[in-house]
Amino acid sequence: MMTNEGRKVTLAEIARRSGVSIAAVSKVVNGRDGVSDATRQNVERVLEQVGYRRKRQLDAKMSSTIEVILPYTDSNGIVEFLRGATTQANAMGVGITVSEPGPRVDRYELFLQILRRNPLGVVVELPDITDKERRLFRSRSIPFVIVDLGRGTSDESLSIGVDNWTGGLLAGRHLTSLGHRRIAVVSGPETSESSSARMAGFAMALKEKGLYLDPEMVWTGSYLVESGYEAAMKLLSMREPPTAIFGFNDLSCLGVLQVAARRRIVVPEELSVIGFDDVFPAPAIGLTTIHQPFEEIAQESVKMLVNAKNQQDEGRHIVDRRIVMTPKLEVRQTTAAPRA
Repeated sequence: MMTNEGRKVTLAEIARRSGVSIAAVSKVVNGRDGVSDATRQNVERVLEQVGYRRKRQLDAKMSSTIEVILPYTDSNGIVEFLRGATTQANAMGVGITVSEPGPRVDRYELFLQILRRNPLGVVVELPDITDKERRLFRSRSIPFVIVDLGRGTSDESLSIGVDNWTGGLLAGRHLTSLGHRRIAVVSGPETSESSSARMAGFAMALKEKGLYLDPEMVWTGSYLVESGYEAAMKLLSMREPPTAIFGFNDLSCLGVLQVAARRRIVVPEELSVIGFDDVFPAPAIGLTTIHQPFEEIAQESVKMLVNAKNQQDEGRHIVDRRIVMTPKLEVRQTTAAPRA
């Protein structure tokens, strides 16, 4: 057994650290039954601590299925993502299995269960994947793709996503070009790297016009309709309310539009609203937004995994580790110049 640093580690050492028998460690390492869940988790933790990287067992039956791990959310972008993933998987002759870590699910244990199924590869579409979770996937030599590029994506990982910084820049430039100066934002969670990137791009657009982002005009949301509603109730009650609001996803904008309708604020004459994603019902209600190509991202994710697996099996270096998709501004009926 070898660690990621090339140091040799024995089954006996793992057994001693885990407080179990060598036979139990062997069963865990080789993915066999015959040990309790508690013992398996204990050994897995020790294996991760020493940086042990498994090689795929030649006699292990590898699944022809790609595991897709999606966030626990109501985001409609998930529909487009799944459509793209299944279409591409069918075209390449592989299956798709979907997992959704709920709020009460032990995510690490869920990932262990997925890896025990020995999938062809894993697509991870989570905004807050941890370094520990990344190490777990690498330890099994199973290719995985991280969707939604962020600061934590390393050169070792396969990754794909939209250029969130540019998306924020496009939204900001659109609003400032219309003449807006008091612009509020409803961001995503503080832990979301995509939200941070959109904020930075948006701030750059303001800076280009000699403006700055007023902290009072920033509402940290959750990418849900409810947070957009709550944000708009506060922002539109200010003595000098914003003339425009940038929601970091379309669902947040639905909450903003609900408050505007309730208060008889006319959009876009009295308030401009722009979102991010371009998923249903954005086109139907005429929401100006930043288009994120969910289907294409999913299709490219599946291609990356299958190609990486083939290159891995042939002993070749994995190429195309990082793909960046370009966002696009979709101007519709919810943005206009502010009233003089």
